[in-house]
Amino acid sequence: MTAGATMRDNAPVSTITASAATADFAWTLLTLALFAGWTFWIGSSHEAWFDEAQAWLLARDSTPYQLLVERVRYEGSPGLWHLILWTAIRCGLPYSLLFLISGSFAVAGAALILTKAPFPRWLRTGAICSYFFAYQFAAVARSYAADLLLVPLAACFFPGRFEKPWRYAFVLGLIANLNAHGFVAAGALGVEWAWQASWRSWRRKRLPTWHVAGALAVTAFMGLCALATAWQPADNYYIRAEHSNILGTFTEILRAAFIDRILVFSTARPGGLDAAAGLALSIAAFLSLLQLILRGRYVAAGFTPLAAVLIFSVTTYASLWHGGLLFLFMLFGVWINWPEGKGSVHRDASIALATVFVIQAAQAGATGLWDRTHVFSPGREAAQIMAEVREASPQVRIAAYGYLAFSAQPWLPSNPFANYHNGSVTPAYIVWRRDETWDPFGSETMWRELLRQNPDMIVASAPALTADRAAMIEIACQNGYAVDKALAGELHWRGWRFASDDLLILQHRPCV
Repeated sequence: MTAGATMRDNAPVSTITASAATADFAWTLLTLALFAGWTFWIGSSHEAWFDEAQAWLLARDSTPYQLLVERVRYEGSPGLWHLILWTAIRCGLPYSLLFLISGSFAVAGAALILTKAPFPRWLRTGAICSYFFAYQFAAVARSYAADLLLVPLAACFFPGRFEKPWRYAFVLGLIANLNAHGFVAAGALGVEWAWQASWRSWRRKRLPTWHVAGALAVTAFMGLCALATAWQPADNYYIRAEHSNILGTFTEILRAAFIDRILVFSTARPGGLDAAAGLALSIAAFLSLLQLILRGRYVAAGFTPLAAVLIFSVTTYASLWHGGLLFLFMLFGVWINWPEGKGSVHRDASIALATVFVIQAAQAGATGLWDRTHVFSPGREAAQIMAEVREASPQVRIAAYGYLAFSAQPWLPSNPFANYHNGSVTPAYIVWRRDETWDPFGSETMWRELLRQNPDMIVASAPALTADRAAMIEIACQNGYAVDKALAGELHWRGWRFASDDLLILQHRPCV
């Protein structure tokens, strides 16, 4: 035996523990610094697209009363995210730095996972490298960014929800006020908490303590506020049947949450065996993690938010990015039940998490690097063109076609489109009421009518030109309009092209 080994063997336990704690702290600090650097580096080059722009415009051009009472309900979500943006705008944050808000939520959530999550160090690191932490919710500034902080915060506060209930109550209320999927998940957790409080009270033959009852009342009140602000008006034009295939939606949301494919660096849309393999791995991971939850101490708290998100997704509404909420609440369920897991359950859950994290980390890296070198949305470029044209000729009439053209609006001080609300400076955001005469989705009839109005310039959303784009451009040519510039934009999801966000600038001149 060497002298060094003898010294280590004889070292006091406190010294070894302190050394391990120092090493863990250094590792945490380095990992968090690298994550923050990556997050803000990617975010600084991300071009915000329509959904990000719409929330910003609503916050910019509204009072808090108008936001919460009149306008947010048409967006299909509660208003907390819009209030965050409203506050940031009044504090002087420019639209170009919107990524700082989503990125800061991501970094704060990552810090909680690295320092508080019960997983081993390598799984904590893998969690913050997952797709939703390392790209989608961190770079694309939408309400889900705040969930990156609030869901881990709820997991931290969960064990003490009866001893220190106010903080847990407040976090659940905030989650409920971010988005519809968060509302149903927070509602499920609130019901579970109320049930457990009632059960404890019945066993002890006395009423819950006033601070637990009061905290539950606060959560219920915040939930009612979320419901009131998000309640859909009857004249909401955007309400559409998103899906009728429950099984198809279930498999899609499961793949979106965990593993959508195995060819992680492919830029083609997943399909065939690639998508089938991703679904098989997603189901395996889901069942392994669900097994840990169902064998844990807090079965109801781990299971009910997952069930709520899934049921809401398959029966009401879901898009690919809503898989991130399922991912986060699965992480919540595993987190609060992890200390109780043992043996094969822990092993299977660790393998499942590792598989999901590795694949998602590769996709986050590929998508983030793509975003650094490509245009996500050309709104800023379109705004610069309009500003230059307006400066050269203040009386120029500019028209918009398709809602994606409004991604240019936050870069301008007011509405520049003559065919939207008769050229009024406000609103600059899309109004989703049915009585609106301007159709945000476009049609051939609207296109022909717009050309007959004879504007000097048209900013057209290429996807809104219907499937036969060439025919629509030919119609414009016949009416004396030519495509002056084609501004490329592509919405990417996990490394593959999800949708086009191209904008076309048409000028009133002979076309060739």
